[in-house]
Amino acid sequence: MKTKGETLSVSSQIKTLYKTESEISIEWEKLANPKLQYYDVSELLTLVETSQCSSQVSAVEVDQNSRKVERVRLPPYVNSHLLSGLKPNTKYEIGVIAIVDHEPTQASHCHLNCMD
Repeated sequence: MKTKGETLSVSSQIKTLYKTESEISIEWEKLANPKLQYYDVSELLTLVETSQCSSQVSAVEVDQNSRKVERVRLPPYVNSHLLSGLKPNTKYEIGVIAIVDHEPTQASHCHLNCMD
């Protein structure tokens, strides 16, 4: 990821608080910057064994090779999020990007599966 011509480092500092068959609760370290505008949380799903899935915003019918991205913008005082409406046997890639002065400043990324 690039910002203002510089490469942004990506960490794996997303912590799983809990997960079930249909929910994953995540938390990340807050960015200590008074100019922090928001966090951009993205959920990219890849189907593993099912052909229909739903995500936090809407239900989506997809085939086995499809990928779908859902995003949510969270205020700077929030450092956790509940991903709900998930399906078992589905791999999710979760990303959190801290935005300061309209530029990505800190990024975290992880891969999670819902419980079978």
